[in-house]
Amino acid sequence: MALTEAPENLIASTGFCVIRPTEDLHAGYAGWVAKSEEFVGEVVSRSVGVSYPAINASELLDIKVPLPPLEIQKRIAAFLDEKTARIDALIAKKRALLERLAEKRQAIITQAVTKGLNPAAPMKDSGIHWLGAIPAHWQVKRLKYVSPRVTVGIVVTPAAYYTDEGVLALRGLNVRTMGFDLSDTRNITRDGHELNRKSELREDDLVAVRTGAPGTTAIVTGELAGCNCVDLVIIRKPAEAAPRYLGWFLNSDVAKTQYSLGSEGALQQHFNVETSKEVSLTLPPLKEQHEIAAYIDTALAAHDRQSGMVETSVSRLQEYRAAIITAAVTGRIEGLQ
Repeated sequence: MALTEAPENLIASTGFCVIRPTEDLHAGYAGWVAKSEEFVGEVVSRSVGVSYPAINASELLDIKVPLPPLEIQKRIAAFLDEKTARIDALIAKKRALLERLAEKRQAIITQAVTKGLNPAAPMKDSGIHWLGAIPAHWQVKRLKYVSPRVTVGIVVTPAAYYTDEGVLALRGLNVRTMGFDLSDTRNITRDGHELNRKSELREDDLVAVRTGAPGTTAIVTGELAGCNCVDLVIIRKPAEAAPRYLGWFLNSDVAKTQYSLGSEGALQQHFNVETSKEVSLTLPPLKEQHEIAAYIDTALAAHDRQSGMVETSVSRLQEYRAAIITAAVTGRIEGLQ
């Protein structure tokens, strides 16, 4: 068979089911029906499989959909095209606002841990081009000289130790900026924990993500002391740095710059223990570290409340969009029939 150049709009995939409208089905209307909550719900309920649920073509064809006269279908499609475009534009604006708020959040952290809280403080050149000037009374030290030990969690076949009950083992997906998400956790056996005592966590240790969102750092709380971890950088409680100040520094843009300079891997960001040991830190006097950490906590609490309100607004708009689509294709909006 001779090969010919494919048309520009050709799509080939085993994951698609092609629906070709008949003469009495408007393509635009069919597209909106397929996005309606009732249709999607039917697809989900009829899908089979665990890792990659899918619906059989015969099951898809068996789903009943509302089919008004062709002119009404066109009217509904035009209405939804216009209505959802306006909603989508509003969602886009709010998402852009969230991006600006995220940038401002990072700026608050970075400014505080590199310039301090006193704008009138005498400054000096840090000697590091990406860090610039810092308050004259601050020091710059590498992490390996601040923490008594920087090591890593279980990296060799951690899944071999997984069990339904046992010792909690934190993973990268559990670590958030200065906090934890424990909605999806793993446990390891007691024997596995004993074999990996070097990565047992203690209160006020810090853990940092290695892969995916490198450098995202949180402080181990008393409630999590005694658990283990998988493939996280462990920064033992520092002697001359306040854990919360160090945590905020390691989540700052200047720390992330250093992670990226030492990152490995082409497909996703990754850094190793040696890279983290070499991270350069600003070190104000201990009292000032506590003041800076408290300032960041307070400033971000107000900032995060604002971001939360915007995120809630986006969620409500998405719910409204879904409801409008379903209402329109099921004949529950006056003036379209």
